[in-house]
Amino acid sequence: MAQSRKSVAQNAKLTPLEITNFKSIKHIRLETSRINIFIGKPNSGKSNLLEAMTLFNFIERGTPDRPSTIRYKSLNQLFYDTDTSKNVTVKFGDEVAKLMFDRDLNTFIQAINPNESTDAQNYSLNEPSSSIAYEFELSEHIGRPKKYKGQFASKMAMLNADGSTLSTGKGAIHIENPVRKYDFKDGHSYGENFSRYLKQHGENLYSIVRERSEIRDWIKPFFDEYGLDFLMDFNTRTFEVQRIENGIAYKIPFELTPDTLRRMLFNIAAIYSNSGSVILFEEPEAHSFPPYIKELSELIKADKHNTYFITTHSPYFFSSMVEDSITYKDICFFQVYFEDYQTKIKKLSQKELDLIWGSGVDVFFNIDSSR
Repeated sequence: MAQSRKSVAQNAKLTPLEITNFKSIKHIRLETSRINIFIGKPNSGKSNLLEAMTLFNFIERGTPDRPSTIRYKSLNQLFYDTDTSKNVTVKFGDEVAKLMFDRDLNTFIQAINPNESTDAQNYSLNEPSSSIAYEFELSEHIGRPKKYKGQFASKMAMLNADGSTLSTGKGAIHIENPVRKYDFKDGHSYGENFSRYLKQHGENLYSIVRERSEIRDWIKPFFDEYGLDFLMDFNTRTFEVQRIENGIAYKIPFELTPDTLRRMLFNIAAIYSNSGSVILFEEPEAHSFPPYIKELSELIKADKHNTYFITTHSPYFFSSMVEDSITYKDICFFQVYFEDYQTKIKKLSQKELDLIWGSGVDVFFNIDSSR
């Protein structure tokens, strides 16, 4: 490779990420940047890293129609080795999220940027000893000065083992913090009337696309390539695709259009509808044609308004990012692997990236050689 990456890490603004006792992650600490790419074998723990980041919002109990952002049957499965005596902690810059279990109350407690009085390290949960009394304590402490300097909302919740919410306190803040994991799911309705940002599974995709002409302008050429017109029905709040032949209009339900196009629309909407957010993508290239993967990577690289954590199995996506990591000096690459019964993560060095790009090595066939 003719150019050097020597200045990449020096010029990029780095934010520390530390995760402790979450699923397969016993402890990791990383210096992250604007775009963070994670590669690794299946079952190495890549998904667990993304799930840990979602703890900056309340855990939601999943349903068949709307799965939770975190995979679990019981909340004790979120603790490393299911050991609930040690708190789950996620620190991202100045932001802090914790999940803990109180044996006296037989209750899980989730805290985000805790206040001085409700910090798990300083506040004894032995008194008061009942959930009713503790609910009062929650409502009393909400709104007091934060212990932590983060910008995310300070929130607490008491949770049952299945993830259902017992209490968030009378004064609890229900504003969602800007950490969003996006998972494309087939069979969802897209008509919810909410347009601030795309929801996790695209439940409000129609509202997002309708209010943002840049998304429609971006997706139109992809349908044009197939000789199709991309349409929006204001009455039913649904998408349709149309082709016209000999003066006859043939309408195709959006759900029957190529999977690649639907995924592209979903990913583009997630990017364009967020600003100042941490976007979590798990294999966004899935079921996509290589040129479209390149288009997606270009859009992510050009977006200066969000931070990205992305897992990938695509050599096309990975190579596109490595290729431009000189121009965009705030891209970091990490290898995720499973060793000693825990997830470990290693940042790929300048030398390793130069080898991958300069020699045309497929990193996914040589994934163990850099360790």
